Amino acid sequence: MLWFHGDQDPQMPINQGHELIGAYKKHGLSATFEPVYGGTHGGKLFFTPEQMQQVAEFLNGTLRRSAK
Repeated sequence: MLWFHGDQDPQMPINQGHELIGAYKKHGLSATFEPVYGGTHGGKLFFTPEQMQQVAEFLNGTLRRSAK
């Protein structure tokens, strides 16, 4: 899982994101948590060129692993 989470999210406080990623890792599941500083619950701060590159790399790696 690749998760981007706004640190100013009023609907799901960032501490809940930290807890969820911790649960994934506790169970040995692959998870990456990326805080979006100044981000709320979506919006343009979640679509930077760097984030889109990270999403593309994540999807390419995941798809390669599942094709084996």
